[in-house]
Amino acid sequence: MPDLFVDVDVAVIVPVNIMPLLDNADFVTIETAVVYNSAGLALTWNFVTCAGVVTGTAVTPTTAGVYDWSEPIADKGMYAIEIPASGGVSINNNTEGVGWFTGVATGVLPWRGPTIGFRRAALNDLLIEGSTASTNLEDFLDGTGYAGGTAKLNVNVASQDNIDFGATQKASIETACDASLGGGTGTALTSIPWNVAWDAEVQSEVDDALVAQRLDELLNADSDIDGVAPPTVGSVFHELLTKTAGSFTYDQSTDSLEAIRDTAPLGTAMRGTDSAALASVCTEARLAELDAANLITDVANVKTDTAAILVDTGTTLDGRLPAALISGKMDSNMRAATGTGAITSLTYELLIERIYEMINNKMNVTDSSGVVALRNIGNTANVATGSVADDSTTTVRNELTWV
Repeated sequence: MPDLFVDVDVAVIVPVNIMPLLDNADFVTIETAVVYNSAGLALTWNFVTCAGVVTGTAVTPTTAGVYDWSEPIADKGMYAIEIPASGGVSINNNTEGVGWFTGVATGVLPWRGPTIGFRRAALNDLLIEGSTASTNLEDFLDGTGYAGGTAKLNVNVASQDNIDFGATQKASIETACDASLGGGTGTALTSIPWNVAWDAEVQSEVDDALVAQRLDELLNADSDIDGVAPPTVGSVFHELLTKTAGSFTYDQSTDSLEAIRDTAPLGTAMRGTDSAALASVCTEARLAELDAANLITDVANVKTDTAAILVDTGTTLDGRLPAALISGKMDSNMRAATGTGAITSLTYELLIERIYEMINNKMNVTDSSGVVALRNIGNTANVATGSVADDSTTTVRNELTWV
């Protein structure tokens, strides 16, 4: 907060320094003879607007002008200067904000003045000077009421223009409220359901609403939904209780949960019909046969007997597979499948490979010796050797020897 407040837009005289000016040699002696034109006197006005704009302006004191230098109390080292409202060549008191002086002079320590707040005169009048406006504001805030006078406090409400809440209006409002409430006794409220016995009234209103919507029939009232008062077509209860879209065909004697329970084959009536046949099969003796020990033993015996039958009839998988393979020409001994010859104990895959080589691969025959060589697919090695005999009548290729 500023050290002091003054009115804006008027000529004012303000302090130049906040403490007495002191001699710069001993820091103790008060300088009582500083005048507007003292040697080395340089005065700066520092000012900050409410928008935060900071300025510093040199001010030259005068003795009979707009910046007159003065000493309010003689020989105290305290000085003041005048600031005009307008017309000054350097500064004027025409802007809200906070300002203070700084200065130097020959033989004097540098100094600073108090911070001074410049604001509208009405605010200083309201908050400091204690005029009618200040009194009215205080009365308005502390609950004692508006004091009245020539400057009345008006409140404008958006829905009503210029409503004056003065003493007359206050009395009118109080009278109207008293009349509405029965002269303050509450008698005017007797026609309103929510009175002093509001809890009982609320209960009554809720009960009426439940009855109006037939919700009381859920638990607390007799319902005739399968008679003269069926539920509304399309309501939840209508959809749940009947399959007919356009009407209500529910019959309590046949369609209620208890009636369904007592009707075969869904309900307990089954005990009087199908239950007799069931009892003849599921007797206590029959249930005992399904006892855990008997059941496990019986299953094990069945497995043992089945295995024995397969062995006795030669129908086990172990016994049947070799015979099936042999009869189907799938014996693992390929000699058995191909008859006699040099091929012995070849696998099926190797036999197929050699047949492919006989049909497809290159075979070299040496004419001078009759030597035969069957080459592999890449013609890089022999896969079988043999010979050819020629008696000028018949050429015989002897049996190959596989490498």
